Amino acid sequence: MPEMIPPKISDDAPMSEKIIFENLKRAPHARSWVVLHSQSVKNPKSPARPREIDFVILDADNCSVICLEAKGGGYEINEGRWYSLPQRVEVQPPPQQSRSAMFALKNEFDSHFASNSLLSLGCAVAFTDGQFPRGVRLPQEALIIERYVARNPDKLGNMLKDYATELPPQSVRALLSTNPEKSREALESLDQLRTTLEGSGEVIEPDKIDASELATYRALLLRLTTDQLNSLKLTKQNHRCVIDGAAGTGKTVLAMELAKQRCEEGEIVALLCSNRNLSERFEVWAENFWGAIVAGTPATLPLRAFSEDSVFADPTFAEKHQRRLENSPNLEGSLKFGYLDDQWEQFVDETVEALSKKGIFDYLIVDEAQNLCDPMFLKLMDALLKDGLAGGRWTMFGDFTHQDIVYPTELGRKGTDVLADFGLYWANDRLETNCRNTEEIATKVAMLVDIEVPPRSGVYGPHVQIKYFNSQEDLEDLLENFLSNWQDANFHPEQIILLSSGIGNEFDTAREYAGWKPRNIREISEADLKYAEGVVIPSGSSLRNTLRYSDVYDFQGLESDVVLLVLPDNEDMVVLEGGIAIPREKHLSRLLYTGMSRAKAMLVVVAHKNYQSTLESREALYRILKRV
Repeated sequence: MPEMIPPKISDDAPMSEKIIFENLKRAPHARSWVVLHSQSVKNPKSPARPREIDFVILDADNCSVICLEAKGGGYEINEGRWYSLPQRVEVQPPPQQSRSAMFALKNEFDSHFASNSLLSLGCAVAFTDGQFPRGVRLPQEALIIERYVARNPDKLGNMLKDYATELPPQSVRALLSTNPEKSREALESLDQLRTTLEGSGEVIEPDKIDASELATYRALLLRLTTDQLNSLKLTKQNHRCVIDGAAGTGKTVLAMELAKQRCEEGEIVALLCSNRNLSERFEVWAENFWGAIVAGTPATLPLRAFSEDSVFADPTFAEKHQRRLENSPNLEGSLKFGYLDDQWEQFVDETVEALSKKGIFDYLIVDEAQNLCDPMFLKLMDALLKDGLAGGRWTMFGDFTHQDIVYPTELGRKGTDVLADFGLYWANDRLETNCRNTEEIATKVAMLVDIEVPPRSGVYGPHVQIKYFNSQEDLEDLLENFLSNWQDANFHPEQIILLSSGIGNEFDTAREYAGWKPRNIREISEADLKYAEGVVIPSGSSLRNTLRYSDVYDFQGLESDVVLLVLPDNEDMVVLEGGIAIPREKHLSRLLYTGMSRAKAMLVVVAHKNYQSTLESREALYRILKRV
């Protein structure tokens, strides 16, 4: 499928453009296309009235550019004049309109289409509701697409592909196929044209933005996606569901919405996750539901379920479980790094054995489920859920492709394979649309981590800035500079999270930055923070002059308006808690993916100079592969 820019068409676009947009989006054999919708170009005959091109199609396979106009309704021709039906209003002939738009594009970007250019330019008209009027000779200048083709993704894609193939003159086709240097030159010219068309707006620098603008991005990113609504519908129709999705596709928001809906139906819900910091946020939020939603990790959920303020209050169980927690202090810390502490198996076995009331929850919801698809944790879930995992009702949300740390994909297995081994069956759905990050953040994550860019939010914000440092002193200066600028721009420290790799000694936590004192999120109670849609509300927080910082793994499942990600220099093999070693490249990809995707509106990466060649080569390779 082609890359659509923007990834979604506006609700107020004409129906003819919506039809063509959706069918271009689903056209097979069009992976080399970039399709830009609704492009304005200068009108040489009337500078005050720019021309609007419905679609500009960039075909990297043939180094061709097609200007496509979408026309709805019917037309007739009388004595050479075109009339739209049924009102019979005289209009400019659509083929002529398409050609005029094509020449306007050529005029504005003449350097790309000069006489010696290797790019070829064409135009097309798609009639979504009818046919080209009969009795009139088809124009040779423009490709005419009639209804039966315009409404069929296969036929539409194939017709445009054939047209793009024939656009280059024979001499140009021969040159591009035999001369790699000229082919590369043509692709670079096409890429420059795409960048110019796509980035016609002003580039926003992260250190020059006012805090008031963050509210605008946040409001635009709060819309529920069609993916999310469909997934909620699936959970109503099926007792057991797995919802898969990349970072930023709204899994945590959806998990909370589902818990709320189940609670409103009178059910007692367990909300389980692997991250202690995320579970604390769930716990504070769950207090609004009078004990009907119990949140926690595999270690703390049983304690919360039987604590004195729970509907299942059992002081004896709670007291014994608290002692089990005190005897195994490192359990939860092991989960975030993707290894399971040896004490987990005994801890879970003792917990399951001690449960005097089995099957207490009506519904189980698991967030970041890829971290918990292990037989030990499934055994615990089975004991807590009415009718167990095989017969009970549950939904698991996870990223089983990019964040499956317990059973990473390179081992040939996924967390869902463990569910199948447990004898479970479920309905499956996938969240495709990134509803957390701006376009700039989502694209930069894909560039540096080498993942396919999911359909994105359509919200454009500040570009992602990457700065490099040589020494600890350089790092401190960079942090001070960014944070001072944001303070001058009326940012609250609660809007910012300072993330690091978690190895230690990344920055000086003993000093203040712009008068803000760094403090680990482990030391901050969730009760001190107030949230709106998962984002800290500055005016609602009791933390003043406190800059939150965290390692990226503690912040998994969470998000912030602004993320400042620090990449310090370290050894080729990164040694984590418990002695596990991760190769640097693998660790870096996971670090970048998890850390960068936490940012909603603005992202700054501050990296040691030793990362510069790696990050720049990853970005360059991404651009080359997109052309291929």
